[in-house]
Amino acid sequence: MKESFVKKAPYTVLILVFICLFWGLKALSASGQIKVHFFGDESVGVYEEAGNGTDENKIPESKTDSIAFIPATLGEAAPSGENADSGEGTEEGASTEVADVGNAGDQGNTENGENAEPGVASENGETAVSVGEAGEESGKNAEAGSNDNPDLLNSYPYSFGEVEGNCVVYDPADIDSRYYKDCGKIALDTPADYVTVEDDYFDDACFVGDSRMVGIFDYAGWDKADFYCDNGYCLYNYMGGKNVICQNNNKKYKLEDAIKRKKYGKVYIMMGTNDCGYGTTESFKESYSEMLEMIKTQLPDAVIFTVSNMRISKDAEKNDKTGVYKNLNINDKNTAIAELADGERVFYFDINAPFVDKDGYLIDEYTFDGFHVYAKQYTEMAEIFRAHGIKN
Repeated sequence: MKESFVKKAPYTVLILVFICLFWGLKALSASGQIKVHFFGDESVGVYEEAGNGTDENKIPESKTDSIAFIPATLGEAAPSGENADSGEGTEEGASTEVADVGNAGDQGNTENGENAEPGVASENGETAVSVGEAGEESGKNAEAGSNDNPDLLNSYPYSFGEVEGNCVVYDPADIDSRYYKDCGKIALDTPADYVTVEDDYFDDACFVGDSRMVGIFDYAGWDKADFYCDNGYCLYNYMGGKNVICQNNNKKYKLEDAIKRKKYGKVYIMMGTNDCGYGTTESFKESYSEMLEMIKTQLPDAVIFTVSNMRISKDAEKNDKTGVYKNLNINDKNTAIAELADGERVFYFDINAPFVDKDGYLIDEYTFDGFHVYAKQYTEMAEIFRAHGIKN
């Protein structure tokens, strides 16, 4: 009996130490001395000292950005075999099961360093150009001098394509996918007289989206705004009536109810990456339009900003086994979103330019999983939001 107790004693001590450590971290988190996220808070146990979130080498501590964004993560939103036509607008009952898509889009995933966008590689080696310059020639660019950060407006880092209006156009490739096509263009900012704004501009704003929007919540510093966003959240979830978490109070709401909580003057939406395997881009656009109409009805005086989805890295594309997580697919979704902007109440702007290379891949140094960026890049992304203010 005594010998058995002695053998179990070390395990008992370890359990007690773990319990003390757990509650100690809880107490420090409550006091604000450090940031702690626990599994019980629907997040992972990664913590850091408060105030150090802008370290460029520090992985963001939020639950969404600490988890490698892989198809298995998305699986919780779409159990394999579940039909995609259950109210989200998917045409022809396309299944959410993506394993049989095969190598759709692999033309854009070359292993010899060629351009990821098939058929649009630069032939003359021209360097990246500023769309602002081209926009002046076409007469569709916002008035010069209306913004203090012109480099954050319609910046065009790619080595392919030509600027036409508020798009970059190129010769599209034939894509064998039931989910998306190569649309042959990259959407740029909706033409408007954007102004650079201060942080109080966002006091009456709400932000809707997925894990990247949670990154904005963590690092932009807009404490008076409300953030309805979560890991894996997507348009499919909204159309299916799934709740979204308010990051400010950790409560869950249906999006249509969340929008009514306050009289928001601005709504920012960044959503679509998690929809890459749900239906077609056409059905995605239809559902997105339905969501916009809901917001317009609920908030008739609000300005709506639709934000591009972030491109992924070359390795993320190469390692994708589903055939849907491709930059061509993300770009197809972004173009569909941009086409819904009217330049009056709805404005689209792109966040990718500072974070991608000339071939359109998310730069490796900026990401830890190919889909999400580090804390420093989120603070830089917030600057793009600030550069796209609309004054009534």
